[in-house]
Amino acid sequence: MDLIIDNIEEAIVNTKKQLKSALPDLKEIFKDVEHYISEEVSIIEASIHEGKSVIPEILYQDIENGNIDLDTIDLVKKRGCVVIRNVFSKSLIDEWNEDLGKYIIENGYYEQCQGKAHLDQYFSSLQASKPQVFGIYWSKPQVKARQDKAMAKTKAWLNNLWVYEKDGNTVFDPNKECTYADRIRRREPGDSTFGLSPHSDAGSVERWIDKGYQKVYRHIFNGNWNDYDPFDASHRTEISEIPSPAVSHVFRTFQNVILYFFCKIYSIPYVMDAHGAVPYHKNKRFLKKLFDFVIGKRMLRDAKILVAETDVGRQEYIEIMPELEKNEIAVLSPPFDTDEFIDLPIRGEFRNKFNLDQDKKIIMFLGRIHYIKGNDFLIKGFAEALKKRDDLFLVLVGPDDGHMEECKNLVDSLDIKEHVLFTGFLGGEHKNSALVDAEIVVQLSRFEQGAWAPLEGVLCKTPIIVTADTGTGEDVKRLNAGYLVDFDNNEMLAQTIIDILIDYENAKTLTLEARDYIIENLSMNARVGEYSDLYK
Repeated sequence: MDLIIDNIEEAIVNTKKQLKSALPDLKEIFKDVEHYISEEVSIIEASIHEGKSVIPEILYQDIENGNIDLDTIDLVKKRGCVVIRNVFSKSLIDEWNEDLGKYIIENGYYEQCQGKAHLDQYFSSLQASKPQVFGIYWSKPQVKARQDKAMAKTKAWLNNLWVYEKDGNTVFDPNKECTYADRIRRREPGDSTFGLSPHSDAGSVERWIDKGYQKVYRHIFNGNWNDYDPFDASHRTEISEIPSPAVSHVFRTFQNVILYFFCKIYSIPYVMDAHGAVPYHKNKRFLKKLFDFVIGKRMLRDAKILVAETDVGRQEYIEIMPELEKNEIAVLSPPFDTDEFIDLPIRGEFRNKFNLDQDKKIIMFLGRIHYIKGNDFLIKGFAEALKKRDDLFLVLVGPDDGHMEECKNLVDSLDIKEHVLFTGFLGGEHKNSALVDAEIVVQLSRFEQGAWAPLEGVLCKTPIIVTADTGTGEDVKRLNAGYLVDFDNNEMLAQTIIDILIDYENAKTLTLEARDYIIENLSMNARVGEYSDLYK
């Protein structure tokens, strides 16, 4: 099942906030966890001092004969790992190793991969002259090992360590064969230099927003971490996939500081997309300046390529660091997943869900309720338009990001509460239903690199209004996709709303022409070549 979310980053942040708010005694819980970890470390250190193996070791023969005692099983579960010896005979291993060596030489692996001589360094600091990891997946020795009955029995024994049946429900069949095709690894006996270095797996998305994930770790999230059983398989198959293209960009966030240092240590070039995080604004000015002073500017300076979504975004780079003008700054707006907007929801679903009068003209905002989004300007301008037409209704769709209370107070002070609705976050089909039912989508940001949300309105065949002096305005003007207004000009906004509704047929024609252009030229399929060139 696909998990469709309008803004994954926001969803993750908001979910974490919700989980944190449900644990008011978070510090005390962490103290308990730290104490438990400290005790376990002491036990492991004592074992090492006594010359005992920290990782449990068992013989395959004991698995085959069913001679593994409960204490050993408990230790395997506690350590989370185990060494199983003698699954295959030494003679068979020697035979496979010889065959594999011949296969590597006969297929010219060393000659073909000279340019990838550092392959094993992804995993460790091994010398390129002594490779241990080979990008080979389906050689005969690998296939034979994976298909061997002894391997199947070993995996089945490991699978049976899980609690796979509960309350009459079977999560998975532990005896069903499942094979994972990984690359081959070869090293000399006794060689202990190999190890998986700290790294970031590209293309992954945090699972906090996945309800199945939350169920798996429910005991931890509710503070009862002692009740958590890592071998309880319940809910582990209840996951939703987030459809997404592979993402190579590094964004300008605190989290990516770790990735920055990793790239520097291993001489890995990276592409930096600030994604609207360069300019300073009201609520986070100090934090951004502190971030830039400590590390932020270094991350920008050391990037192989900087990516801006618009010329406005490019100028933001140069304003924060004039020396960046010498850097390569690519202006490349994000592609759209236009497939999401081919089959649109039936008009009226959103109105029915929120019991909105079918005769009302919906003016809609979509995004975070945040100072930077200019919702206060929208509310004031809407109030002016309402004086000229009483059939208008303002809908603000999106989660609270620190500005909701201020916006609601403004609505109350202007005495327009009966004409305004705050829906909270809507994603996927619900988001598109809202956009389809709106007469006009409005985004009046103080700062904004690109016009993602308003152009989603265009893809839903709804006319849009944006602020002119922003990257969003630049995009909309370039695409002739909507209407521009000056920021904080309430009368101009109100009149633009009225004018669009008076000549709505012309506004729809402009919108549909822009929609056709976006689908044809700005879709993921249409833009893949530009992104491919960027990473060469």
